[in-house]
Amino acid sequence: GGKVRVHVVPHTHDDVGWLKTVDQYYYGANNTIQPVGVRYILDSVIAALAADPKRTFMYVETAFFSRWFDEQSDATKALVRKLAASGQLEFVNGGWCMHDEAAANYVGMIDQTTLGHRYLKEHVGVQPTVTWQIDPFGHAAVQASLLGAESGFDALFFGRSDYQDRARRTTAQELEMVWRGSSSLGSSAEIFTGAFLSGNYGPPPGFDWGGGCAHLGCDPPVCDNPELEDYNVPERVEAFVRAASAYAKAYKGSAANGTLDVMFTIGSDFWYAGGGHIFTNMDKIIEHVNADGRVEALYSTPSQYVAAKAASGITFPLKTHDFFPYSDAPYAYWTGYFTSRPALKAYVRKGQATLQAARQLEFATDASRKVTAKLDEAVSVAQHHDGVSGTSKQHVADDYVKRIAKGIAAAEEGMATAMAAMAAHGGAVTAGVLPSGHGVASASARRQLRASMKQPSALMDVAETSAVDATLSFCNLRNVSSCDASAAAPTAPVSVVVYNPTGWDRKEVLRVPVGDASVQVTAPSGDVVTSQVVAVPAATVAVAAADGGKAAPYEVAFEVEVPPLATATYLIHASASGAELVVVERREAGQVFSATNGFVTLDFDATGRLAKMSVNGAADGAAGLSAEVKHDFVWYNSSDGNTAENHGQAGGAYIFRPNSSTPLPVSSGEVSVDVQNGPLLTQVTQTWGAGAPHAAVAKGEASSWVSCVWRLHKGAQHAQMEWTVGPIPHADGLGKEVVSRLDTSVAKGVSKEDYAFWTDSAGRDAIERRINWRPDWVLNMTDNNATIAGNYYPIGSFLGAADDEAALYVVNDRAQSGGSVRPGLLEVMVHRRLQVDDARGVGEPLNETRGGVTDYADGQRGVGPGLIVRGEHSLILAAPDKAARSYRLLGQLAIQPLVVGFGEGTALHQAAVEAAAATTRAAYIPALPGNVQLLTLQELSDSTVLVRLAHVFASCEDATLSDETTVDLSRLFPSATVRKITETTLTTNRVRGERERETFEVEGGKGWAPDREAPLGSVAWPSEAQLSVRLVAMEIRTFVLELAR
Repeated sequence: GGKVRVHVVPHTHDDVGWLKTVDQYYYGANNTIQPVGVRYILDSVIAALAADPKRTFMYVETAFFSRWFDEQSDATKALVRKLAASGQLEFVNGGWCMHDEAAANYVGMIDQTTLGHRYLKEHVGVQPTVTWQIDPFGHAAVQASLLGAESGFDALFFGRSDYQDRARRTTAQELEMVWRGSSSLGSSAEIFTGAFLSGNYGPPPGFDWGGGCAHLGCDPPVCDNPELEDYNVPERVEAFVRAASAYAKAYKGSAANGTLDVMFTIGSDFWYAGGGHIFTNMDKIIEHVNADGRVEALYSTPSQYVAAKAASGITFPLKTHDFFPYSDAPYAYWTGYFTSRPALKAYVRKGQATLQAARQLEFATDASRKVTAKLDEAVSVAQHHDGVSGTSKQHVADDYVKRIAKGIAAAEEGMATAMAAMAAHGGAVTAGVLPSGHGVASASARRQLRASMKQPSALMDVAETSAVDATLSFCNLRNVSSCDASAAAPTAPVSVVVYNPTGWDRKEVLRVPVGDASVQVTAPSGDVVTSQVVAVPAATVAVAAADGGKAAPYEVAFEVEVPPLATATYLIHASASGAELVVVERREAGQVFSATNGFVTLDFDATGRLAKMSVNGAADGAAGLSAEVKHDFVWYNSSDGNTAENHGQAGGAYIFRPNSSTPLPVSSGEVSVDVQNGPLLTQVTQTWGAGAPHAAVAKGEASSWVSCVWRLHKGAQHAQMEWTVGPIPHADGLGKEVVSRLDTSVAKGVSKEDYAFWTDSAGRDAIERRINWRPDWVLNMTDNNATIAGNYYPIGSFLGAADDEAALYVVNDRAQSGGSVRPGLLEVMVHRRLQVDDARGVGEPLNETRGGVTDYADGQRGVGPGLIVRGEHSLILAAPDKAARSYRLLGQLAIQPLVVGFGEGTALHQAAVEAAAATTRAAYIPALPGNVQLLTLQELSDSTVLVRLAHVFASCEDATLSDETTVDLSRLFPSATVRKITETTLTTNRVRGERERETFEVEGGKGWAPDREAPLGSVAWPSEAQLSVRLVAMEIRTFVLELAR
């Protein structure tokens, strides 16, 4: 009944890589694919804003903006700052990219958003208040809580939502809502959220002035000269009013002042490269609509729109859970991309883990972002929703990998220096034990130290000089037992420096490739430790050889113990007696057998497949458990879209569309099995099918393209499965979705209606899932094949189910797609190789190969043998109330693995032994509580460090570890005094609590919230009590500390 006010919001959506690479998009290169260039968009927009102060524009991607801004003159930079300060130019989201929400891990999300926010604050002086996730293909609960509310944002907007959900919300006027994404943080981390009416992010129908038709737009411009033939103001105004009326019907209630605010997003992919004509048309339509008087129109920005909504007095519906999976049409579930490009997904995680460790180590050596800047930007770009998602063209995926590889190489140079120095001196990176008070010294002292590392004799004795002079290498192909540095052992001794990037003590079994079995291992104490030599599986030898490498014949396994943020150095050397060489036992056909480490027992059936899992419970005093756990690899035949049954929808990079709800076995016969038992490691190697393992074969030839190794490490309460898949057969013309399948007695007796399974939200909150169910509407599964794809969800850390007696969980090492289609059945998709494109824009089949790609005109089909991918799953069987302490902690260790460096000779180990004898415990830091992760330790300047602490358990997950906990920050820096502490929002661009976020009325009232500690603010010379900070379940707190000696 009130007046409609239309907020006209000009915007562009600039993918940081998709059909072209990020640099091609920036420069406007490779235009045969897509004729766009972001630098010209920014040139055009700034000129248009400067020409008329009424105009507004919003921008998102700081990766592009920073490139452009750094090239500008001082006058242009001053103009941009002026436009931003006036509100004409608004930065929204402000991350380095618009990250994905399914395949990105929360650490990567935080880091890339922080990188963008810090750039904008430093260079432009702005702090975004609205986040804008308009193109990701589904939306994570963690986006609302962590990357929304906890980052200081007032609101979140997105374009894509499930077509069934959007239809219901449109009818019910629930496209705008208050979203509580975390059940642990409750209303303390809720955020106003808007879903766009169109399900996309373009303009209303009829107002495309910049997308199609050579970026001039395909819809009529405003022709407002009545003397000319094409005068159309009445028609254009009428179309605008109709669109405003349609929007008004979809949004909730009129405001208290009788005005209903709606938003028109005028823009889309790469609009405004020559944006003058778009602004001209917006100028004219706003003028003539206001003259008509039926609705009001104004240039606006997202923050202005949010302020109007906050002032409206409207009560908005409450949203919990998440927005996965996404379907844009019947038969089209976008659940394939959760696994697409699995090697890229793993490499992004590797880059992310390397970045965290390198930041910690550069705090010790004061490399001050010189070491990590390139990797920081590369990993941040890869978080893009067409990057880690696996939905770019192949040459773009290759570009993401190349950037990360260069970043890792640069970071490892600094890491090698720091790890060698730490090994020679002992202690933690934050303890100031290195010469000149390394880590907290003055700038001049630290510069002197860096120089001394190039000429170490200035500060160190001869032994230390030799040690620090040692060159460390990192053996990035150690996962296929290929490492030249360690394979020289035992002919030449090798020092192994192990760095622990977590705040916990670590005790793990490490495997290192060696050239001969006659080796032994000496610990930092100088004592020889128990070690075990295992033969490298034939599958691993084949995988290494497939890319021209060579696997070592053996691996030596030994247990390492490493304090928090410190190193431990071991020596692999020759021995007359050698380590215990484990004999490979080939299982006889039809033989039933078991493998155990004393805590976990795996029983294998007559076909060689896993059939049962048992745990004895002795470690935590619980009763033993046993469950049927049948494991196999199967594949779904992907639709090519050519049959009536598939309704024209093919599977592709985005969409998982199986031809049948029944998968096919990789091999219906027995699997071949080798077993190796030893004191530190029991290893069961399985190979599916006949023929040479992981070899490329022609159509009709026998193929053995799936293998896995089950490992039971000493003391471990879980089983580790290393899976290897590829090259997936392609010559038969069938697209294949390869799945690791667990058919278990756990929860099998629960009715389908009562059955629930659980996945994580980007590594954080646990989200309840049910078969054929959505929390917000009654789901219509359009056919049986959609039932499979529609019950798959993003798995960033874990997938599990439980009944009253037991819980079974899988913890993975990268983002994957998985779910459950009946009680007791858990499926995780590990690899995909498809024949056709799914018609969602990428324009080429997901056919990853090791031989490159053909020209674009040929559809970019891969050439050469298919990609081989290797990864790890951890399998947990536990009592339901004990499972979280395993899947939570294993998930954290997966994203912060030990860093292992290799140095020639004995000098580094000798120095480490001497340091271990001389270094007191005070040189190390106490371990953090078992439920708190040191998420970030990053030097910001010579005396300033960023520290993030994360509570890693959700509320009610564990009887003790879900409780709130306290951390004394001063104990992280035992040799320094905290001169000043500032608690900030998650992305560090604002003091936490200095600005009140916009608040909104919500149905059901304020709701529950945990008792969180009040923001600390900024405190000079803080007291002990002020440095003791409290965290509740799922809380992350961010601090900037200024240190003084």
